[in-house]
Amino acid sequence: MSSKRLFSFLFLLVLPFSSSSDTTSWIKSGFWYAGSVFPIPEIPSTMYTHLHVAFAYINTSNFEVYINNSDEPYISTFTKTVKQNNPSVITLLSILGGYYESFAFFAMISEFSRRKSFITSSIKTARLYGFQGLDLLGVYPNTAANMTNMRTFIEEWRTTINFESNNSLILTMGAYYSPMLIDQLMKYPVETIVRNFDWVHLRAYDYYLPSKNNVTRAHSALYDPSSTQNTDYGIKEWIKNGLPANKIVIGLAYHGYAWTLVNPNHNMVGSPARGPAIASDGSSMNYRIIKRYMKSYGAIPVYNSTYVVNYVAIGSLWIGYDDVEAIRTKVSYAKDKGLRGFAAFQIPSDDVDWELSKAASDEEEEEDHRGSKRRLLAILLPTITISTIIVISSILCILKKKTVRSEGIEELNERDIGRNLKVFSFDQIKETTNNFSIKNKIGEGGFGPVYKGRLSDGQEIAVKRLSECSKQGVEEFQNEVSLASKLQHVNVLQLQGFCIEKEEKILVYEYMSNRSLDFYLYDPVKSLTLDWETRVRIIEGVTQGLLYLQEYSTFTVIHRDLKASNILLDDEMKPRISDFGIARLFQKDEKEANTGKISMLNEAYTPGNMMFIASESCCCKSLVERRIHAYELCQKGNGVDFIDPSLQDDFQISKQVRYMQVALLCVQEKWEDRPSMLEYDECGVTNDYLVYQQQIYYNLMSGSVKGAYYPSWAFSTFPPSSIDTSLFTHIYYAFLVPNNTTFKFDIDDETSTLLINFTSTLRSKRPSVKTLFSVGGGGEGPARFSRMASTSASRLSFIKSSIEVARKYKFDGFDLDWEFPQNNKDMENFAILVNEWRVEVKKESLATKRPQLLITAAVYFSVDFFLWGEFRSYPVPSINKNLDWINLMFYDYHGSWDTSATGAQAALFDTKSNVSTSYGLSTWIKAGALRSKLIMGLPLYGRTWKLKDPNVDGIGAPAVGVGPGDEGTLTYREIEKFNEENNAKVVYDSATVSAYSVAGTSWIGFDDTNSVARKLHYAQSQRLRGYCFWAVAGDKDWKISRTAKQSWIIS
Repeated sequence: MSSKRLFSFLFLLVLPFSSSSDTTSWIKSGFWYAGSVFPIPEIPSTMYTHLHVAFAYINTSNFEVYINNSDEPYISTFTKTVKQNNPSVITLLSILGGYYESFAFFAMISEFSRRKSFITSSIKTARLYGFQGLDLLGVYPNTAANMTNMRTFIEEWRTTINFESNNSLILTMGAYYSPMLIDQLMKYPVETIVRNFDWVHLRAYDYYLPSKNNVTRAHSALYDPSSTQNTDYGIKEWIKNGLPANKIVIGLAYHGYAWTLVNPNHNMVGSPARGPAIASDGSSMNYRIIKRYMKSYGAIPVYNSTYVVNYVAIGSLWIGYDDVEAIRTKVSYAKDKGLRGFAAFQIPSDDVDWELSKAASDEEEEEDHRGSKRRLLAILLPTITISTIIVISSILCILKKKTVRSEGIEELNERDIGRNLKVFSFDQIKETTNNFSIKNKIGEGGFGPVYKGRLSDGQEIAVKRLSECSKQGVEEFQNEVSLASKLQHVNVLQLQGFCIEKEEKILVYEYMSNRSLDFYLYDPVKSLTLDWETRVRIIEGVTQGLLYLQEYSTFTVIHRDLKASNILLDDEMKPRISDFGIARLFQKDEKEANTGKISMLNEAYTPGNMMFIASESCCCKSLVERRIHAYELCQKGNGVDFIDPSLQDDFQISKQVRYMQVALLCVQEKWEDRPSMLEYDECGVTNDYLVYQQQIYYNLMSGSVKGAYYPSWAFSTFPPSSIDTSLFTHIYYAFLVPNNTTFKFDIDDETSTLLINFTSTLRSKRPSVKTLFSVGGGGEGPARFSRMASTSASRLSFIKSSIEVARKYKFDGFDLDWEFPQNNKDMENFAILVNEWRVEVKKESLATKRPQLLITAAVYFSVDFFLWGEFRSYPVPSINKNLDWINLMFYDYHGSWDTSATGAQAALFDTKSNVSTSYGLSTWIKAGALRSKLIMGLPLYGRTWKLKDPNVDGIGAPAVGVGPGDEGTLTYREIEKFNEENNAKVVYDSATVSAYSVAGTSWIGFDDTNSVARKLHYAQSQRLRGYCFWAVAGDKDWKISRTAKQSWIIS
């Protein structure tokens, strides 16, 4: 038979087994939220094919797409940055059209000119920043008119994109899990979606929330035998309504939700619960935090195959989420159903080791591998009877096996391994481990199982065997062999040899009889064997090992995976650093060793964390909570209280506290803030840690502040019992004023009753809420405080009296509202005052054994300013050192003192002047103010004007006087009422991030839920400590306060 006829014969045999080629590629997409402050260079872009940037927004004035000023620096460089690691990754700009943006979206699609404005600007924005696609997220049409307008809009959007001269942009949509909306009465325009969108990614999660459901539920259930709220049902509905499977992308949740169980013994899916846990508002927990909780408590998660979700129960705490098993199953489901891919929300929520991202990607690779095997089978099966092919295949197989060992050794020789390593045969390894007996198995990691072995000369060894499904891989094996063989140090584990026979990849080490550090550290019983001296010896040993790797070896070695499980202990409990599979080696003059993600400063984290854990007495809390607790104690001078009583030694207590303080330096979130190993080593034996102490400010701060001032004159109409304390962490009583002569607080009977009522009522409603009394206020004027702060005697009188009042009426602290120091001499005295205040507060705390009282201040929006003919500047160093935080008065930029034009009285941005929140904040930061000390002030009131011409009514419109309200001021509650009663036009201005309403000649500028949410996103992007309202009585049905709490995602 000729070769041509043989080929034709084989082709005909193969054809029936071949599947049609899929012309669409598998989508591995993920979201990055611009407000997450997660560094763009650290996004694992190689694990994804598409990256969505969230979000762009819709301007309600001109309906153009815009990007927040605070996000623009990141979004503008996003594409260029992620393509450095993965040039083939495709980026898309996601435009938020739902949730609090739905009003803007539906207003936009209602008119042709508005749609054109949106479409043109969206394409322009994508092209400007190098995005290859656009995404519309969260749109849920709720009326027939909206549905009709949406069809028209989608068609116009796609048509405009197709007519571009450049390569057409990808167009995608994020939709509800099911096409059916509003109790099944409406559905998406599926036919229009099919024609115009490249694919649709479904929100296949958040089906149930602890704030709404009083039973534990699977919030991202793939299946649910008792409900239609599950992903499988939704996808089937989409397909049944005409959306092809290859246009569906399944949403994956990298977050979960926490419930409080009614009965800890009933802890399965569907168990009775009494609302949210951890986050009182029921907001989500990212996977990274969930993993920390589980590790902290030693909790073991459960995989529920019925719903395809994971959950973990810790006492009465129940968390439902997706772990590796659930993610893999859902990706496999998507492949089996012929879907287009997956969309992860959101990437920064993944664990530090990218476990979920790897699981999703690995599943896809496994599917490809299985697909390859099926295709290979389809080719070989029809020809299996052809004996010549069998013979040839056998010969090739034999030849391959014969060359495996020699090729492997040759490759390793190319990497210049040390000549002292022994090459073991596979038979030797089998003999030493009793044929890999389960009795000899001593552990398992990402590399594979580890066995104890004994050589013929009696030497004990540890054998690591690369498993077939190893995440670490052959490259890491080779890295370990070539690198570990070059390292010789008493605190670095010695590699004895290796085996690469018969396709095996095996490493042989010296045996460590006391296993790894995590075996002891996280076990409440075994940890008792680690006394203080042993713990310090381990920490110092690891430190010396890292110093050798970074400073004293021939090369600079950065381990990159140092953790307790990689620190082994010999029979004398001396530590050995192990597992160099992903370590990086640099020449001594290579700058890369100290730049970017790979940095020597990263290495200080692990010994610092061990030092931290070695000191602690609150092991029942999560790692994040422990850091916060430790930092609070250090700030108050009570670091000794953090030391585990069983470890305390009167002769070493100062050293123990110092170790803990140094540890806090090493576990800072930003690697560049951590000390080098040389600095770390020096800090451990000297007092030089004070040099670095001011670095600890953001991630180690003692919790976020969600504050509000309570005006005492509102008592009769709005008593303290009216306050919804669940929305706040700190509430200020405003105001008390010291005597103008003695500078002491003279509390009369009526005020005394109010103070007692205030603190007792709030504490009974919510014991965790902190109360402070504020001194002064805008109506008081600056003169009294200038006199008080001018002499040592008057300052001491004021300070002693303030402490006495705080303790008598059970306040947790006080706030100085000095509006405003009049000159630089006042500012100097301000610095002296807060310093002396802090000294006296510490003394009182030590004497009474009570927690230190909080000291805060309300300050001008800018760090320096010119008022009343005087220029002055706040004393930032003294504020950093002595105040717990400052409330920045980001309001009253415009008002009754300027009636010539309307103004945004609390503008976040102002392109025409420096009177704005963004400008004021920048001055404080540039002056060196710690971000953990900065609180964003927000107004629960607005300013009003009378328009000169009712037809000219924007921000900056000509005015002739003040509008409605006392001196041109209305509370938010009054504004809502005014707008409703007068059928006012309400406008959200994205340029200033504020709102205004117009009714006739009446003009009101204020903050609504939209502007407050945006401002708090900005505050979090700037890493501020929290926010504070003036004043709590001005809210309407807690709309603004609730929005603020929901928007503040940093706990």
